[in-house]
Amino acid sequence: IDNIHIYRQCAEPTELTATEVSSPGNISVVLNWSAPGGTGPGPSGWLAWDNGINNDAIGLTGGGTFSVAARFTPTQLAQYAGTSLTKLRIFFKDASSTIVVKVWTGANASQLVLTQPLASYTAEAWNEITLNSAVPVTGATELWFGYTLTHGNGVYTAGCDAGPAVAGFGDKISLDGSSWDDLSAISDINVNWNVEGFVETIDGVTTPLQPIVDNTVYAPVQASALAPAGYAALPNAALPMEVTGSRDLVGYNVFRDGEMIGSTEETTYTDADQSALVIGETYCYTVTAVYEDCESPMSEEVCILITDVPVLTQAQVSVYPNPANSVVNIDLTSNISQVMVYNYVGQVVFEQTITKAQTIQLNVRNYEAGAYLVKFITNSGETFTKKVVVTN
Repeated sequence: IDNIHIYRQCAEPTELTATEVSSPGNISVVLNWSAPGGTGPGPSGWLAWDNGINNDAIGLTGGGTFSVAARFTPTQLAQYAGTSLTKLRIFFKDASSTIVVKVWTGANASQLVLTQPLASYTAEAWNEITLNSAVPVTGATELWFGYTLTHGNGVYTAGCDAGPAVAGFGDKISLDGSSWDDLSAISDINVNWNVEGFVETIDGVTTPLQPIVDNTVYAPVQASALAPAGYAALPNAALPMEVTGSRDLVGYNVFRDGEMIGSTEETTYTDADQSALVIGETYCYTVTAVYEDCESPMSEEVCILITDVPVLTQAQVSVYPNPANSVVNIDLTSNISQVMVYNYVGQVVFEQTITKAQTIQLNVRNYEAGAYLVKFITNSGETFTKKVVVTN
């Protein structure tokens, strides 16, 4: 089979709006949008620390049981908050081992939230495993995924790349069923496990899974019992995709009538090109999200007719600081009638009716870390939104 291609989906910005903010002799268009994962479809992609090519496999001298996992912190998961872990891709060298796929959350994988025994799997290949239950990615707690394997003497099952290890993230191992170590710290094996997780936005998954009580503790083994199989690396064609642990959102490119006019790291941009903007003309804008490893498709297009009656509402509303960890200030004009704040699952966490120009101070000290959407309703019934990130 050579016509299957798996690729990273780089999510585009959503809710793009354009507002004219002009004064005599000075025409400007202010663009605002929501980052990927705002209120529209969230980002999706494979989370991984390995390089995508299986190079070797690890086992215990004499056989036994151990667990491996890839680890991701809240900071690394921030852009995926609101998505769910739905499947794993794992490379297994040998088909005779007993495998139980597992997902943990919390520091040091403190909460086991999913176990899924594999009835069968394919050796010398990447296995794509759909999870029986989707695991919500909150962006507020660590996410670990991997598996526990039991194997016999002379068997090497746990696939790995050629390294070097992303220590503390791509090479987590438990030799006793209770504590975790970095493989590169307890042995001279400097690799990442070939374990990858796919996250995506799906309907109806908002509540984290309850922890599973697992009293299984394997007979402790020494790190010296770990050994590689020492077999030849598979060719690149074994995995037709590019996955990396570095896929942060780094900024946005802004386009007017199909031509790029600028870039920004913010979710707002002001087009003040006096040589290009003319009263009475219509201009259409789009925005792409730029990640470290790709650029998204265009956002939905928004068009605006430049007139001499500009609307100032959005430009006059400010939300700061952003990101915030204690108090968020929201400066409002007199034509705002209502403010609502939504968390990443769409729940209203703050709501206030506005009767005059004022500054609201929103206490976010007890908010979970992640992205929040601030929705404004004007006196005329129009709405627009701004995004704020809480970093508690």
